[in-house]
Amino acid sequence: MILNKNAILTSIIAIAAILGFSGIDQVYAIDYVMSDDAAGEAVCTTQFSGSWSSSTCTFANTESINFGDSLTIDPGVTLILGNDFLNFDTLDNFGTIINNNLLTNIGTITNSGTIDNSGTIDNTIGAIINDCGEILGSGVINGNVIVILPCSPVESLQTLIGNVETLADNETINNGNANALISKLGNAQSNLEKENQEAACNQVDAFINQVNAFIDSGNLTVVQAQPLLDDATAIKDLIPCTE
Repeated sequence: MILNKNAILTSIIAIAAILGFSGIDQVYAIDYVMSDDAAGEAVCTTQFSGSWSSSTCTFANTESINFGDSLTIDPGVTLILGNDFLNFDTLDNFGTIINNNLLTNIGTITNSGTIDNSGTIDNTIGAIINDCGEILGSGVINGNVIVILPCSPVESLQTLIGNVETLADNETINNGNANALISKLGNAQSNLEKENQEAACNQVDAFINQVNAFIDSGNLTVVQAQPLLDDATAIKDLIPCTE
């Protein structure tokens, strides 16, 4: 079946109107870059109706990224969403986004910087890919966030240790089993800091073997264990490890 792009866009705009975005400021260019310079200020204040001060763009009105368009937030730039914001297509963040209201994502948000969310992010239709970034704040996120581990293996190990600690806090696994996993990850981290990649890889392999043993013994289900195995495999690629 061939889908008509204009028909899709019309449908999305209709949905936006139902959601209360009928007054959204229109953005007509294809690719916007909010850089830390005069050009970025112009994007903030001209292409959008924002205000600019000290590398910070504030949206006080409802704004949108239209279907087919993209907005990139460069490092060093902060975007404050003081009103509703709707992303139909592509938002790439390398700086900081502060969401104080409702961010509705129908497209794709790739976060390699910081998202500080004290409002609501509605991601039930779109996709948020957290790529070497962080998502902070006490706000609500509806829908799933696809997490790509931090860029360095040491940071990735720290993240994975935190994930195991969360399983223990939620009583998914007991403290003894959690400590058995954490000790292997901690040893891998220590070996990386000593630039002993082979020993670090051996410890990550030991972690993988332990997780599989917990599956076999019934201490973890496959669903519970798979994210741990996926993250450990990704860490081996980052180190990198040879088979």
